[in-house]
This record gives sequence, structure tokens and C-alpha cells, in this order.
Amino acid sequence: AVFLAEAFKARRIILAGMDLGVKVGRFSKPGLTGTVEAPPRKRIKLQIAKELISLAARRIQILNFTSQGENIPGVEKVSQERLKQVLEAQP
Repeated sequence: AVFLAEAFKARRIILAGMDLGVKVGRFSKPGLTGTVEAPPRKRIKLQIAKELISLAARRIQILNFTSQGENIPGVEKVSQERLKQVLEAQP
């Protein structure tokens, strides 16, 4: 989705709910009732996603509005207040 938004010339991309950590929960696997360690293949996919998002962040502003999870190099982690400031600053 990040690369699709970039292809459509988005000015910025806001990530929400993109934890990219080693745990998966019911949003990734609907059959789960809690969180579990990600299987090895899933961890690899999450690491690749993190690297790709970091690459895209060199070309376009990406903000991470996810409350927990991994930091993504080149992507600013933002609070609700900071996100509001950014969105109000530009039309």
C-alpha cells in the first residue's frame, strides 16, 4: 500500500496499526484470541516490510501513528497531537 500511495503521488503516508514486531495477534490471524510469537516465515516478511517502508521513506514523508511495535528507520513515530499538527499545517 505504501508503494501504491507513492505511485499515486501522495504527499505523505500515515501508517496506523503497523506494529511490524515479533508478535502477531487477532488482526493478523483472526483465529487467535491473544498474541503469539510470529513464526519464522512471518518474521522474515515483517522484516522485509520494515526495510521496504524505510526505503520509501527516503522519497516521501511517512509517519507512523502505531502506538506500539518496531521503529522503522527514516519514519517518524507520531503521537495523536503531533499527527494533528502535521495534518493542520498543510492543506
